[in-house]
Parts: sequence; C-alpha cells; structure tokens
Amino acid sequence: MTEIVAYFYPEHDIPSNVIVSQTTLEEYFNEIRELCERHSKILQRTYVQIFAKKGGKLIISFNGFLKNHYSVNEEYIEYESIIKEICKEYFDDAKERNKIIINSVEDFKNVDIEIRGYAIPQDYDYGPIYGKKCKMVEVSEVLKYVVSTWPEEDHNLQFEIWTREEEYLFCIRRDLETIHLKKENKFNLTKEMIREALGIK
Repeated sequence: MTEIVAYFYPEHDIPSNVIVSQTTLEEYFNEIRELCERHSKILQRTYVQIFAKKGGKLIISFNGFLKNHYSVNEEYIEYESIIKEICKEYFDDAKERNKIIINSVEDFKNVDIEIRGYAIPQDYDYGPIYGKKCKMVEVSEVLKYVVSTWPEEDHNLQFEIWTREEEYLFCIRRDLETIHLKKENKFNLTKEMIREALGIK
C-alpha cells in the first residue's frame, strides 16, 4: 500500500481552496471519484497532485484544463488503467459538458468570470494591474469599488471581462458606461445584454 499526500484544487489557480488528503493511493482513487462528483461543474478548471508520502515524489497528476488530462510517474505505471478510467469518466469531456451557454441575461449573470484591469497601454505587455474572479452578477459592485479607490489621473483605466476558461467577453471603460465588443463575439453578446447584466441603465 502506497501512502500518499494528495492536493485537489477545484479551481487550479486558487490555492486557498485546496482539499488535502493523507491516505493510501488505493483508497484515494475512491476519494477522488467522490471529489470529482462534488465538483463536476468545474472539473475543466481542476488540478490534482498526488505525492508519495515518503520522499515527496510526484507520482500522479490530473489537469482538467490540459488536453492530456493526466501524467503518471513510470514507477507507478501499473495504476495507469485506473487513472485512464477516472479521466474518461470525469475529465475527458468536462470542458464540453460544462461549456458556457448564454441564451439570456440570467444565463449571463451566472457565468464565472475574471476581471482584468489596465490603466495604460503598456500594461498589456506586462499583464493586468488589477484582477478579480467572481460571478458576472457581481461585476458592477466590484468595478464601482475599484474605480472609487483608483487615482483619478488614470483616465485610461479600463477592464476586460473574460470567462474563467480564457474566453473574451467584453471591455468596459472607467466611466462604467462605455462598452466595447470585439469582432469575434463568440457568445453573441450585445451591449444591451451587458448593461442589463451589470445593472446599468
């Protein structure tokens, strides 16, 4: 029986949400199935690392956001059939199963999004100077707070809104009224839909 320490990240880039397990590898295969059931709506963003308790070697990992959803240390290749089975059942079609569909403003309000704030054009070369993950329905209050605390001289402040799966939605300027859509508008959003979802008259 291989003793392990496993880390299950429901949201791969939010370490504070990690679920830590200390058990045996054999028992963890049952536990990971339970965790996958519990977090089925976000498995496309889930990351799992399983380490040998003795020596700390990484022996198995699952990556819901990568095309190849698992890797296994060659010393543990005997478990690959179980790992493949777990991937097939939970990870392989998670992105398709959980893909975002926006048919109404109510659908839009419930989308998990990421806000990326930029104050000057050069910021695009170095990444956003402000970032926040939340539901679309929360965006308006978040942006009002950010704008109220931001230096007034940053007239170029604007925010890009992306899905958690890295799909661009729209951009909104500091005035929280001026909205820009890109030509490739995957979700067929309109400015009216966006304003309604944000609660902007």
